[in-house]
Amino acid sequence: MGYDVVPRRIIVHRPAAAKDRERFEALPEAVVVVEKPPADFADLASVFKDAVAEHFVFEPDRPLYLLATGPMLDGPDKVAGRVRAEGQDGRIELVLDHTSARLQGKALRRNIRWRPMVQYPLNVTPGEYAIVAVWQAVESLAERKALAATPLVEKARLTVRAD
Repeated sequence: MGYDVVPRRIIVHRPAAAKDRERFEALPEAVVVVEKPPADFADLASVFKDAVAEHFVFEPDRPLYLLATGPMLDGPDKVAGRVRAEGQDGRIELVLDHTSARLQGKALRRNIRWRPMVQYPLNVTPGEYAIVAVWQAVESLAERKALAATPLVEKARLTVRAD
């Protein structure tokens, strides 16, 4: 049985350039599975947009990545994610906590809105999987105390074919 020498982690994409922010803003709130995503924001947005579906089917032994876009956030907001389940009982679940200056009534001067996208490398064997990405507004990332807002829940299915 193999193991990861370097722990896999959730990467939060936050574009800085105005054109890249606009590309991400135009994306739907969704969760997708793709093969190795590109590093360039324009290409990443395009790949995401083209991949939006309810069911993803891949051949085995492909480098698969989960990408999920969340709600529009404000300049000071931050995002952190954790994996709640990966492959157990055919379920892959990411919990994506984000702060919300707007929900907390904070003053937003010179605010720059942005849509977060997270990327997570999957390590799955052939089979059927339910994918869930839960975006939860929290008071702070450290305490994870949920704000009154209902979380955004995105769902998809993944099939990795057997040989």
